[in-house]
Amino acid sequence: SLSIVGKGIVPSFRVEVGLMDVAAKSLKNHATYVRKKEYAAAQANGDARRWVYPDNWMNWPQEITIEDSREDDGSAILLGGIYFRVRCKQTFNQNACWIRRKTDDATELYLLIKPDVSRVGPDVGIISTSTNHDDVTS
Repeated sequence: SLSIVGKGIVPSFRVEVGLMDVAAKSLKNHATYVRKKEYAAAQANGDARRWVYPDNWMNWPQEITIEDSREDDGSAILLGGIYFRVRCKQTFNQNACWIRRKTDDATELYLLIKPDVSRVGPDVGIISTSTNHDDVTS
């Protein structure tokens, strides 16, 4: 299994593009008053996070530590290590990319966000040997 822990704080993508507290408040107001019935159904289904920003929406971790407790039988790349956020802007979806640097024992890996383009489902975290979350060879 994997254990994932963030450390350090950097501005999230939403903050970097200029969203402020008023955006989060407006979204919450829309969900709780304008679309009250749909939001209540979403809450009952555990999907409230798709309607409002989480409390920590303004922050992302500077680094992410992943502990990979799977057995190393040689059949899979172990994902454990420290992933550092890159400073590239407009290069990755939501400017979300953390890199685990190559070492003698470990392959360089990228932690990316693959967005749900239709916005009807959650975005998904991807760990890959490629900077392209759609690269099936990695």
